[in-house]
Amino acid sequence: MIRSFVYAGIACLVCLSPTLRGEDLSADEQQAEFKLMFNGQDFTGWKFTDGKDPKEVPNWKVADGVIRLTGGGSPHLCTSREYRDFEMRFEWRSTQEKYNSGFFIRSVKTLGTNQLNLAKGGEGAFIGGKIEGAKAVPELQKPAGEWNEWQVLAQGDKVTFT
Repeated sequence: MIRSFVYAGIACLVCLSPTLRGEDLSADEQQAEFKLMFNGQDFTGWKFTDGKDPKEVPNWKVADGVIRLTGGGSPHLCTSREYRDFEMRFEWRSTQEKYNSGFFIRSVKTLGTNQLNLAKGGEGAFIGGKIEGAKAVPELQKPAGEWNEWQVLAQGDKVTFT
């Protein structure tokens, strides 16, 4: 049901990988209109907040089927299209113990609001916006080097994070 976000974006993720490949979508998921957000090859369907071409952004790369960020989050990576309600499943990991990361949802084009914190110690906390009942969920965080599998579900004004 990825009918997805209003400018979803990523800031400072060290590695991002698709949870599913196209051929892995079940008939039910295809019927429910799930869509892949990352093809494992390039930034198709994504853009940088400063409008730069991916070839001009040295700290963001696609390699070995994952999106990699090597230092500094600017510019931020966000979807090319705006979306409404969505379910986003994604895998990510940090390659070091200390880092600054975030996953933006329903943000503005510059990705300055509505960030789910991915940084160690603040996992799942909501930054730059107001969601009633939002709190950090550190038990969801795996150690550096291990893949985290997370899901964000946004329907109307309700957001669920697991």
